[in-house]
Amino acid sequence: MKVTNKKGIVAKTLMVALAAGTLAFAGTQKAQAQWAVGVQLGQLAYTSGYYPAYDRDYYRNHEAREAYARQQAYLAHERWEHEQREAYARRQAYYQHERHERWEHANRYYDRDGYR
Repeated sequence: MKVTNKKGIVAKTLMVALAAGTLAFAGTQKAQAQWAVGVQLGQLAYTSGYYPAYDRDYYRNHEAREAYARQQAYLAHERWEHEQREAYARRQAYYQHERHERWEHANRYYDRDGYR
């Protein structure tokens, strides 16, 4: 094949491609304005009903719940400590009373019948 034939084939191919591109652009229509109305039934997939992390107040409420739980735990511990202190005070009062009774019995000269 001669070089001139190759150049002719390439030139013809480019002319056909140019013509096809021109027709493709010239043949399109302008876009027309369109609008549509959609109707949705049911609930969105990413709402607080299904995924609580997507609730807009989730983190604020979560922090508030954690703070309330910490406060309740602190108050429960304080009640327990108060009960322990009261129990200790009652035991000490009882032991002191018993010591005093033993001392009185030993040092007040009770006779064998239990009279003074």
